[in-house]
Amino acid sequence: MATILMVPVGPITKLNRSIILAERGMSGTGGDDFMCGHCGSIILEDFDPSTVRGNPVYQCGICENNNDWPFAGGDPPDDAWSA
Repeated sequence: MATILMVPVGPITKLNRSIILAERGMSGTGGDDFMCGHCGSIILEDFDPSTVRGNPVYQCGICENNNDWPFAGGDPPDDAWSA
């Protein structure tokens, strides 16, 4: 498991992407921890991003700023999480 810094993004003004309110209480079934790119709080714990469909933006439950995956297009490369 790794701790990965998400990419900080500004306010989302268009409705072409969903916004997910992410809090540390959001725990997955195994994967990495993801930190808010603005405040450094862990917002996704033991999370496997390959389980996400679409291209949502993740809003930090602590600082309420938006974050994006640290890889292009919202979908990780097939080998991004192999150790």
